[in-house]
Amino acid sequence: MWMIVYVAVFVVGGVSALARGHHDAHGVANPTHLALAGFLVVNVMICMWEIALLVHVKRIKRRSRALLRRLPTGSLGALCLFEHMPLRDALSLEGWSEIWVAYSLCDTSYADANSFGWSIDTGNGISAVLPSALWCVCMTNHTLLSPKILGIIGIAHFWQMAYGTILYFFQYCYHKRWEKHGNSWGQILALVVASNVTWILFPALGMWASSKLILAESDAEAWKIFL
Repeated sequence: MWMIVYVAVFVVGGVSALARGHHDAHGVANPTHLALAGFLVVNVMICMWEIALLVHVKRIKRRSRALLRRLPTGSLGALCLFEHMPLRDALSLEGWSEIWVAYSLCDTSYADANSFGWSIDTGNGISAVLPSALWCVCMTNHTLLSPKILGIIGIAHFWQMAYGTILYFFQYCYHKRWEKHGNSWGQILALVVASNVTWILFPALGMWASSKLILAESDAEAWKIFL
């Protein structure tokens, strides 16, 4: 199957399960819950990819250098998400490291373990997966943690993602990463700006929700944000 089919199954399946569980538990479909559930499911998937970036950086560097030598300036080659991927590769970190080979054609720092981009994303992959999963569960299960504790975790979790993304944008622009392979403005907007802005807007929503959980006068009032 195409890589994008596995992505769609994971994201749609995960969000559908969370939405169904929330509706069964509370009888509502809440927009804040749906927005954050969708983002957090995607973030869990990205965390797995970022762990692949950590584990297979040498492979990514080797493949990236080969493509940069072979492809014409500005060309990204075939879009990897529409390439065939055997099931055994879909269940491995090495298979998903190919995502970073493709992204490194827009930002070569992702093939360099000494760069900020590589460090911030591998760090996010390790530190963000458990808080993301915890939020997915606790937005529906209101007995596992108090809303204030969940809110405190959320402030730290969502701020880390937003701040890291802002710093990444700064260093990407400061070092003019697009010049290495002559990326067009369309490629920059579609693959760098659009994908990373998501990790500013949705964490901002998460920080807002977290503040509501912390500042509410009672637990019942706090959980209303998801009801």
